[in-house]
Amino acid sequence: MVLAKWFNKRFFSYALMFCVLFFGQSIVHAEEQYTKDLIPKMTSNTAPSGTAFSNSQYSSKYQAWRAFDGLNIENSENPSGDAGGAQSGDLGDLKLNPFLLGYEFPTEKTVVKYALESPNWSNGVTQMAKSWTFEGWDGTSWNILHTVENETNWKINEVRNYQFTNEKSYKKYQIRVTANNGFKGYVYIGELKMFGYEEDLNLILSGNTHDLSNVLSWNSINGATIYNVKRSINTGGPYETIATVTNTTYTDEDVEKGITYYYIVTAVNEDSEIKDSNEVALTPLGNTDPVDPITGDRALLVIKMISGLEKEYELTASEVQDFINWYNGRADGRGKETYMFDKDFNKGPFTARKDYVAFSKIQSFEVMEYTK
Repeated sequence: MVLAKWFNKRFFSYALMFCVLFFGQSIVHAEEQYTKDLIPKMTSNTAPSGTAFSNSQYSSKYQAWRAFDGLNIENSENPSGDAGGAQSGDLGDLKLNPFLLGYEFPTEKTVVKYALESPNWSNGVTQMAKSWTFEGWDGTSWNILHTVENETNWKINEVRNYQFTNEKSYKKYQIRVTANNGFKGYVYIGELKMFGYEEDLNLILSGNTHDLSNVLSWNSINGATIYNVKRSINTGGPYETIATVTNTTYTDEDVEKGITYYYIVTAVNEDSEIKDSNEVALTPLGNTDPVDPITGDRALLVIKMISGLEKEYELTASEVQDFINWYNGRADGRGKETYMFDKDFNKGPFTARKDYVAFSKIQSFEVMEYTK
């Protein structure tokens, strides 16, 4: 719950003239298209992560983080005189207009939907937000992402969702409230949640072997705070969690030569796992180098992609070594994301044919040497 007070009705009316009008609730897509709430359940303005903020609070019991704590329960302190109020937000008494409530993520997120929950007591709904803008901070100014005016007839503990188009990522988002539903200029919001698109959660795992270790890397995804690295000696699991990390790389050194290990990574938001990666199989060989030196004149390089597709290239020994050097360098964070193969066969009418392979799409590769 959030409560704020303002004055200067002339400024308020002037500001509304520049709003794009949206009457009633926005149309919401199917729930499975969106992530879970990107904001963790806050226990203070800075814990467990990020920063909750507002530009006023009524007392220490009504700090900004209470609008992000996942609760909407009664509080004995309520300046309106009612029996109770929602303890889940920032109750502020503003001597200015408008009222601001927001959250700063540790890293940039792409928010495309937010939800507001009304207070849990009768007079509280008359203090619920009526007109506002939802905004993202680009480092210089606040950009308006969504505008609502005249959102009325709130019921107790009612949740309304608002979806909008947004392709940019921001660290800070806020709601700027310019009118409530009639009670003495106070604003009272039970809960504020933010969501991204589910398709932003494609978690792609890749890896390679080096000496007696398996090196894993994956992409970061929207809403994840940590990642669980899991391993099995059987494809498909069951998997055992061997590490929990905040970055997007992990080296497993607790392995034995010649044994194939199967890995997945899960992304975690708060205490729940929100996405699993693909499975990667790695077999450490215990070599000084990631792959034995090429001894033949030529080799057939077979690359297995995460999608299941296999690509075959007939190469010279030096060309294979060039690919291995690129792959190992990219696994260590060096070099380009893609590797180019210059095909010297089946050119047809073309002067050249080039095939590009992305590191993040490779699951494993095999080298089969031979001598002509």
